[in-house]
Formats: sequence, C-alpha cells, structure tokens
Amino acid sequence: MNTQEALQVLAQLRDQVGPGLDTELGTRRDAAYLKVANKADPPDFAVVWTPGDRWFSLDVAGGFSLVYIEEETPGDEVRERLDSYLSIGLRYLSGDRENVRSKLLRIPSVRVGSGGNAVTLRLSLVDEVRHLFGRRREG
Repeated sequence: MNTQEALQVLAQLRDQVGPGLDTELGTRRDAAYLKVANKADPPDFAVVWTPGDRWFSLDVAGGFSLVYIEEETPGDEVRERLDSYLSIGLRYLSGDRENVRSKLLRIPSVRVGSGGNAVTLRLSLVDEVRHLFGRRREG
C-alpha cells in the first residue's frame, strides 16, 4: 500500500470520529495522517500516521506515541492497524487514560484503556533521556 492508498483508508476511518472532535486529513513527508482534536480542548489531540506500510504511529499530546514497524504489511493488516490506532486515539481523547510513571526511573507514559485492553504510549527515546537528565522538550 502506498501513501495515497493509506490516505484513502484514513478518509474512510474518519467517519468513526464523533461530534465534539475536529479532524484534519493530509500528507506530510511521504506519510498519510489523520489528526483528531478535541474542540473543547484543542491542544488535546491524537494523530495516526503511516506511509502505507513499514511503520504505523499514533502520537498524542505531550509527546507520547505508539509505534509499530513491519516491512511489506499486507493491505488488510494496514487497515486493521490504522483502525486500531484510531480507536486508541479516540479512547485517549474521551479521557479513558491515565498518566503513569515507571517505578525505577520515574519516566512518564500514558496508559489508554484499562484491564486487558490497556495500551501504553511512551515518550521517544530522546525524550526519555532528556527526562532522565532533567531537560524538558522545548516548544
């Protein structure tokens, strides 16, 4: 699947987004994306990204993300993964989330959902190192 085909899949998945949320669909750096933001709290957002295969990402406010990498992903798996990531993003925006910290290093992350359906979104490795050394992300 290429970027334009991924964009078409994201356009179809956009219909799952309910009222009270704004959406933005587009491409950037050879990747298709669907950004969903809370109208009541615009800085609160979730973005699903992919170039169509190779990698899939869900990014949310605060620099937390969920990334999956796999070469030559079949088209039906691309759709499933994008659907799953959008569902996680929508749960995040609905408030079904908890800020947590690792026990040893106290690195922050966000747990979306609960029980067996919980998914943990983490900072990038660079941001985790910055956190360890007391430096915060600029901007």
